[in-house]
Amino acid sequence: MGSGIAQVALLAGEHVCLFDQNQNSVAKAIENMELQLSKLVEKNKITADVKQSALSQLSTTDTLGGLAHCDWVIEAIVENLEVKQAVFVELDALLPNAIIASNTSSISITAIAKACKNPSFRDSFFQSSSNYAFGRNYSGFANQR
Repeated sequence: MGSGIAQVALLAGEHVCLFDQNQNSVAKAIENMELQLSKLVEKNKITADVKQSALSQLSTTDTLGGLAHCDWVIEAIVENLEVKQAVFVELDALLPNAIIASNTSSISITAIAKACKNPSFRDSFFQSSSNYAFGRNYSGFANQR
């Protein structure tokens, strides 16, 4: 699902930085996005120029520190509360003013963000398909926005 979220953001004109410690996973995500974007070109949903422009906005990193320039992060990792909390704590320390969202489908964003020093900038992001250019945010109870 992470590559689908990245694809939607790229098509919206956003710069996207994919993070994974496993470079094979990053390569697979990029390959998947290139394939999906090519299908959209074939179906005349986007032009080849839009595809190239989107992919030109993509960068990768294999360390969380590589995300230090980001103002919005969406994690899309394993559905495990402790693992998500650990990542949120690291991101919270690295990006105290950024919006950090989770693509969780089964874990409370309030429970995930509880481990953070600043839970008010922690959201849950739901994006049902890379074919749709929208998402939905669900804020935790600690979020005052």
